[in-house]
Amino acid sequence: MLLVAVLGLAVNRFALHILGGHRHDNLNVKGAFLHVFGDAVGSAGVIAAGLVIRYTGWTPIDSIVSVFIALLILWSGFGLVRETVSVLLESSPRNLDADALRRDLLALEGVRDVHDLHVWTVTSGFISLSCHCEVASSEVADDVLRRATALLRERYGIRHVTIQPETSRIHEELEHCCLDRHDGPSWKRFLN
Repeated sequence: MLLVAVLGLAVNRFALHILGGHRHDNLNVKGAFLHVFGDAVGSAGVIAAGLVIRYTGWTPIDSIVSVFIALLILWSGFGLVRETVSVLLESSPRNLDADALRRDLLALEGVRDVHDLHVWTVTSGFISLSCHCEVASSEVADDVLRRATALLRERYGIRHVTIQPETSRIHEELEHCCLDRHDGPSWKRFLN
């Protein structure tokens, strides 16, 4: 039993070394890292319990170590499950300040307002953003989009950006981007 546990610990230690540098890149690698980590702790627990039983004969240590290992795996897996659920629900990233992001966009020259701002996680490490950006005029829209995209990529690490530029006139005619009004859809005015 001790020989197999020592061999298992050596293999798991090697696997942890390989996965260790990449464990925060995505959920799949993080899950693999936690699985191998659980196996390594299990092997170390078997070695410790085996030595205690061998030299003292105290067999309850096996159950105690097993419960400890199970609790450790449960605790470490909880964070992975929470992050996975966050991705599945397309939640806003916890480490991103949407108010600061909005202020940075508003600070760009030519930007008058930013609204309908949505930031969500597509998969771990891949953040998406969509918003409406009211610009001073349609002539500056392309420049504003270029600078806003660069800001979001460089400062916030957002790789997928959809920004809808709009002038003040369009914004008011669409009643703050709402296509449906009480007296009928406002977009019908643009079709006539």
